[in-house]
Amino acid sequence: MNKKFYISLFLSLFLLFGSSVEARQTGSNLDDVLFQNEQITISNLYPNPAVSSATFKYSLHSPSTKAKVIVRSILGQVVGEYNLDAQQQTLKIEVENLVSGMYFYTLSVDEKNLVTKKFLVKK
Repeated sequence: MNKKFYISLFLSLFLLFGSSVEARQTGSNLDDVLFQNEQITISNLYPNPAVSSATFKYSLHSPSTKAKVIVRSILGQVVGEYNLDAQQQTLKIEVENLVSGMYFYTLSVDEKNLVTKKFLVKK
């Protein structure tokens, strides 16, 4: 496969999964804020790159908010989907079973994809 194919694939995935929408990165009690609005505040995934696990810190501002993080491979295949519990404040994702490489995580709130970022898994 040639270089143009990979560039085209990356751009297609970026357009498909989107980028930040309505993100306000204002002061918060969470370090390194990925996204904040009236429904949720969530940190970036850390550490990045991840070796065995990666973590988000978050706060749902309303118990009725339905939020989840979706992890996709570079080819767009969903490799994990994690519902955010209003009673918890952290989400730990085990990456030991993932192959080394680039992945994307998407924050979805009330069935709307708000932000997508990439992360790396290293073995």
